Amino acid sequence: MRIRASEVALATAGRLDGPDVEVDGASFDSRSIRPGELFVPIVADRDGHDFIDAAVAGGAAAYLTTGRRASGQGSAAAIEVGDTAAALLSLATWARGRLDVPVVGITGFVAEGERGLCIKAGMDECLVKPVSIDTLEAVLAARLGTRGGTVA
Repeated sequence: MRIRASEVALATAGRLDGPDVEVDGASFDSRSIRPGELFVPIVADRDGHDFIDAAVAGGAAAYLTTGRRASGQGSAAAIEVGDTAAALLSLATWARGRLDVPVVGITGFVAEGERGLCIKAGMDECLVKPVSIDTLEAVLAARLGTRGGTVA
């Protein structure tokens, strides 16, 4: 899904600093960043902000930040947010809302009441393994409709 940096800022309640570039995908690993992606520095055992320069050098079009900037920003847009992990979740929720596709969770075990939690979390269906292809096709057909006997 291609979106503009300004849309990322809007979805994350962030502030765009830099060009309103197009972003196509996201990564929180600077070693695997692809040109045009959004870099999301996660703060965990290591602070992902330490890798902003590497992500920009690897072609990141934009990056989320809690304030730190790339030393050689170039054309990468910085999007300042309060918390990068929370911003990533907000962006995912925003992007999911723009798509008209079902979300089907497949799990090995669902305890009593957990199916309802999955549905409440935004999934359209929750299936428990083993799942037959017939069951999966029936769920997808019910959500998407069919064309000529195949899932649309």
